[in-house]
Amino acid sequence: MRLLSGHRGAVYALAYSPDGSTLASAGDDMVLRLWDANAGEQRAGLTGHLRAILSLAWTGDGQAVLSGGHDGSTRLWDVGAQTNAVLEQAHHSVVAVAASPDARWLASGLDHGRGSGASPTLRLFERTTHRPVKHAWYPSNSSVWALGFSADGNSLAVALSLGDVSLWDLRTRREQRLVHTVAVRALAFSPDGSALATSPGTPVEVWDLATRTVRLRLGDTGKSIMALAYHPDGRTLVTGCWASTVRLWDGQTGAEQGRFDWKLGRIHAVAIAPDGMTAAAAGDSGEVLIWDLDY
Repeated sequence: MRLLSGHRGAVYALAYSPDGSTLASAGDDMVLRLWDANAGEQRAGLTGHLRAILSLAWTGDGQAVLSGGHDGSTRLWDVGAQTNAVLEQAHHSVVAVAASPDARWLASGLDHGRGSGASPTLRLFERTTHRPVKHAWYPSNSSVWALGFSADGNSLAVALSLGDVSLWDLRTRREQRLVHTVAVRALAFSPDGSALATSPGTPVEVWDLATRTVRLRLGDTGKSIMALAYHPDGRTLVTGCWASTVRLWDGQTGAEQGRFDWKLGRIHAVAIAPDGMTAAAAGDSGEVLIWDLDY
């Protein structure tokens, strides 16, 4: 177990590099920190955002990190050069970002809050050119709170504050909806793309995408789960709760496999290394914890 200290204020986002060697973290202090995931030492602290950083994603080629912040900017950071380019500057917070594993697409989602719906809440960019290829307008009172690509890069899941999850087929540009009754805060595709886990507060719902039905539900009602991640084995889910607990679940049976409270405060982010050997969690305390997955 390794405890990474350096952030000032809450940590809202975590992301492992595709090769698992580096963990990115960011939050209230506006610094994108890159850590040696094995040694637990900070490799870089990158600045550029003017307000809190809310979301992170590595590009599929492992060369860059995508970030979104309260300042309305979506930034792409060249990890080697330690520089960044602003893909777009919006008038609303960028709550969610995602990058496709095939290194083709970048996506960002906005929180309109009480603002106008005059601008699109979902942006899709080409990775190589940074050119926007799709903007999507949702209702003016609906924000995009979470994004996720399937492993093959052909599908993009978009969690909306009004409750629905949009599933975009990027080959046909057609949309389907998974209907929820409350806002969805987090989501993740299973590695094989057959299932989508969504967190409308609690419980987590695991959807069969072939039938668009809920396979099972995980978690206790009233304890909001704000972060989740699929293990590479396709069976295990890790969730982070505002009640400060991190829990492991069997995503096929719903059985709880482990529960931890490391005094990190409300858990805002969890991530699992690509090899499935370790995972990370972070929250209000500002510390990032990496632990071995020996369930």
